[in-house]
Amino acid sequence: MHRGLAVTDHLAPRTQEREARACAHCGQPRGASRDAYCCAGCRAVADVMRSASLERYYTLRNGAGARPTIIEESRRDRLWLAPIEDDLRGGDGVCRFALDVSGMHCAGCVWVLEELFRREPNGESLLVNPALGRCELQVRPGFDLRHYVESVERLGYLMGPPGKATDASGDALIVRVGVTVALAMNAMMFGIAQYFGLTEEPLRTTVATLEVILSIAAVAVGAPVFFRAAWEGLRRGVLHLDLPIAVGLALSLVGTLVAFARTGDPSFADTLAVFVALMLVGRMIERGALERNRHRLLASEGADGLFARVRENDDRTKVVPASSLRAGHRLVVATGEVVPVDGVACEGSTVSLDWLTGESRPTEIAAGGAVQAGAINVSRRAMEVIASSSFAESGLSDLLRRETPGTADAPARGLFHRVSALWVIAVLIAATATVLVYAVLGDLESGLSNATALLVVTCPCAIGIATPLAAQLAALDLRRAGVVVRRARTLERLPAITCVAFDKTGTLTTGHLRLDANSTRELETLEPRERAILAGLVRNSGHPKSAAVRAALEGSRAASLDVEEHVGAGLRAHAPEGELRLGRPDWAAPLASDLPGDCDLVFSVDGVARAVLVTEEEPREDARAEIEALIARGLRVAILSGDRVERVRRVAVRLGLDRLGMAEADMLGDLSPQQKADWLRERGEACLFVGDGVNDTLAADAAFVSATPSIERPFLPARADFVFTSAGIAPVRWALLEAERLRRIARINLAFAVVYNLVGGTLAALGAFHPWVAAVLMPASSIFVVSRTWLSFGRGVESLGDSRPVGRASSLVPASSLS
Repeated sequence: MHRGLAVTDHLAPRTQEREARACAHCGQPRGASRDAYCCAGCRAVADVMRSASLERYYTLRNGAGARPTIIEESRRDRLWLAPIEDDLRGGDGVCRFALDVSGMHCAGCVWVLEELFRREPNGESLLVNPALGRCELQVRPGFDLRHYVESVERLGYLMGPPGKATDASGDALIVRVGVTVALAMNAMMFGIAQYFGLTEEPLRTTVATLEVILSIAAVAVGAPVFFRAAWEGLRRGVLHLDLPIAVGLALSLVGTLVAFARTGDPSFADTLAVFVALMLVGRMIERGALERNRHRLLASEGADGLFARVRENDDRTKVVPASSLRAGHRLVVATGEVVPVDGVACEGSTVSLDWLTGESRPTEIAAGGAVQAGAINVSRRAMEVIASSSFAESGLSDLLRRETPGTADAPARGLFHRVSALWVIAVLIAATATVLVYAVLGDLESGLSNATALLVVTCPCAIGIATPLAAQLAALDLRRAGVVVRRARTLERLPAITCVAFDKTGTLTTGHLRLDANSTRELETLEPRERAILAGLVRNSGHPKSAAVRAALEGSRAASLDVEEHVGAGLRAHAPEGELRLGRPDWAAPLASDLPGDCDLVFSVDGVARAVLVTEEEPREDARAEIEALIARGLRVAILSGDRVERVRRVAVRLGLDRLGMAEADMLGDLSPQQKADWLRERGEACLFVGDGVNDTLAADAAFVSATPSIERPFLPARADFVFTSAGIAPVRWALLEAERLRRIARINLAFAVVYNLVGGTLAALGAFHPWVAAVLMPASSIFVVSRTWLSFGRGVESLGDSRPVGRASSLVPASSLS
C-alpha cells in the first residue's frame, strides 16, 4: 500500500508539470513559448471563444485537442458557397444540404458547431457526423449561411462543399466483423464445453454439430474478404498476405468437415471461427485508421471543385464551374479568390503568385496587363479579368487533376511487404511438405490434419493484427499533435528517407512579409509625427507590404489622412508637411540616386526620402532549429522554390543554413513545377518533399513521401502523404521519429512471430498439437503481441524527446526512447 502511494506521489509532479506546460487552448505542449498558448492561432481562437461565450467547449473536449488552422480572411476562397446560396434564395420551404468540416476531433467540436447554428435565425436542425467530418443542415429561407461558415472558421475549422464519400466496403467490413466475432464467441463456448469433458450423448453430438455450423457460418461471412484479396494478388503476380490466410481457412474448413463426418469430432472448428474473427479485426483496424484521418481534411474534387464568377451581358454575375470557362469570358474575382484562367486585367490590381510559382512578394498588375492562371487576388476590392484562354488551355487544369484512383491506398513495398511475401512462401512450403512426407509414409489423413494444424497455429498476428494496430496508434499519436497521415504507405516509407526538400514560400516561411532589422531601426529614428503619418498611410491598406509596415509600427498613433492607392505604385496623401508617398522607390522618390539596390519601399515627403525600407519573408520561428536537427540526424536538406534564386539564398542565409553545411547547389530557385518534380526523380534517393502551393502538386506526386502544412485549399492536402496543421515545421521531425518508433516496435513483434511460428509450426507438422492446444496458443499469442503493441504507444510524440524545436546538441534521440 505504501509503495503504491509512493509511486503515485512520484508520478504526480510529472503529470502536473505536463499540464503546466500545456497550451491553455488546445492542450498540446507549449514548447519554448512563454505564453499560456502554444501559438498565435490558439490565442486568437481562445479570444473568440471567450467573446462568444463558448467556454463550455473546454469542458466537453475531454483531453488535449488539436491546434486550430487560422487563415487570413484575404486568402479565403468561399466562392463554393455561391451555388448553395442560390439554392437557398430560390427555395420556398425548408432546404436541406450538407457541408464538409475539417478539424473536428471531439464532443466539444460538435457542441460548438451546434451552438453556433442554434444562434443563427431561420435554422431548423443540424446533424453533425464527426467520424465523416460532415454536417447536414436543414434551414428556412433567410438563413445566413455565409455568416455561419465565417463564424465556424473563425474558430480554426474549415468548411467546404460535400466531397467525402462514405466507404460502403468499410461499412460492410464492420458488419462482417460484428457477425464473425459473435459466431466465434459462441463456437468457443461449445468448444470449451468439450475440452472440459462433455461426453454425454446426445448432448455432445448436438454441441459439436452446433460448433461446426457456427464455424461454417463464420467462414461464409468472413472468408470472402481474404479469398478475393488473395485472388487479386495472384492475378497481379503478388504473393499477398491474404493467400496463406485463405488457404489456411479452406484447409481448416475441409479438415474440420472431414473429421466431423468420420469421427464426430469438430477438430479445429472453434479455432477456425476465432481465426476468421481476428483476421477481420486486423483488417478493420488498418482501414479505419486511414479513413478517420482522411475525414479530418476537406476532400478535393480537383478542377471540378474550382468555380468562377462570370459577368453576363445584362451585367449580372453567375457562378459557373471553372472547367466551363472559355476565352472572352469576363470574370469577377473577389479578394482571396483564384483567377482560374489566363487573362487580361480590366483595371490595376494586386495579385499573389506564391500559390502557383512560389513568388513571395505580391505582383502589381496594371490595366491591360496579363494575369496568370492561378494568381490570387490580394487587393481589397474585386478585380475583373477578360479570359484569354479556356480552362483546359491554362495549364492550371493539369496541376489540379485528380489523384489517380487507388494511389492513396497503394501498398508500400518495404520491410513488411517483403516479410509478408517470405512468410507466405515459408508457410505454404511447410504445409505442402508436411502433406507430402506423410503421404510417402502412407498416412495421408494425418498429413492433412497436421498441415491444417500448421496453417492454423502459424497465426500471422504480428503482421495481420499487431502491425495495423501499431500503425493506427502511431497515426493517433501524430494526429493529436496536428499531423494527419493519409496513406497506408507513409509510416513505412518515412524511416527510409535520406533527403528532405522544402518549398520556400509558405513552408520555410510564413508567406507573410516583414521589414528587415535595418528598416525597423530606421522607423525608430523617425519623429513621432512622421511615424503617425506613416501609420495613417498604411492603416486601411490591404497590400502585404503595407501590412508589414503596419506591424512594425504597432502601438503608434495613426494620423487621419485621405489616402489614395495607386495600383502598382503605392499610397499617396496630403498633409501640412506636404505630399506624402509610400511605395515603389522610383515613384515615391524619383530624384533619389543613392538608394540601396535591395530596397523596395520608400516613405517620402515632397519627393524627399524619409525612410528607405526593405521587406523580407518572415521565416517560421522554428525553421532554423528544425533544419539543424534534421541535418544532425544525417539527412540532406534542400530548398526547391519557384521564387528567384537570390531570394531563396537570402532566406537560407538568414536562417543560417549555409553555416549548417547546406551547399548553394541545394538552394534552388526559378524552378517550374515540372523541374521540381524532375529534381526529386533524378536524385536516386528517398526524398521527403514539403510544399504548400498548387505548383507543388507534381513534386508531391514525384516524391517518395510528400507533406504539406497548407489546408486552406484541399488540392495539395488531397495528394500529400501527410498533412500538418501545427505551427512551424517541427511536425516533419515528429513524423520521422514516430515512424522510427513504429518500425522498431514492429520489428520486435516480427521477431516474436518468427520464433513462435518456427516452434509452433514444427510441433504442428510433427503432430504434437491437439485441437485444444491450437485453440489456446493461437489467441494467446495474438493477445500477447497486441497487448505489447498497445502498451508501447499512447505517450504521444512528446515521448520521443522534447517536443520543442531542438538544436544540434539535443536533436539525436536515444534509440531506447523509440521503443
